[in-house]
Amino acid sequence: MIVFLWIAFIFVSILLLGVILLQRGDVGGIGAAFGGGGGETAFGVKADVTWRRTTAVLGALFMLLAMAIGILTTRQRGHTVAGEPAPAPAEAPAVPGGGGAAAPAGAPGPAPGADG
Repeated sequence: MIVFLWIAFIFVSILLLGVILLQRGDVGGIGAAFGGGGGETAFGVKADVTWRRTTAVLGALFMLLAMAIGILTTRQRGHTVAGEPAPAPAEAPAVPGGGGAAAPAGAPGPAPGADG
C-alpha cells in the first residue's frame, strides 16, 4: 500500500509541476517560451480556468497523499524506510562514582575522609 502511495505521489508531483509551468502568468509563463500560448489554443477559450482547476485538484491530491504517507510511515516506527529493523539506541555512558546525578562544576564535593 505504501509503495502505491509513493508512486501516486511522485506521479501527481510531476503532473503538478507540468501544469504549473504551463499556466500563463503576468509575462506569459514557460508556455510562451515554447511557441507563445499553445496550451490556451489547444484547450479552448476557457483554458485559464481549466488550468487553475487542474492545479487546485492536483494540489489537493498532493497534500492528501503527503499526509497519508506521513501517517502510515509514523505508524511503522520500528522499521526504517528500507523495511529493516531500526538499530537499537546506544546506551549512555555510566557516570563514575555512583548512580546519582553529577554535581555542578562549581559545587564543592564532600570532604575527603569524612563519613558524615
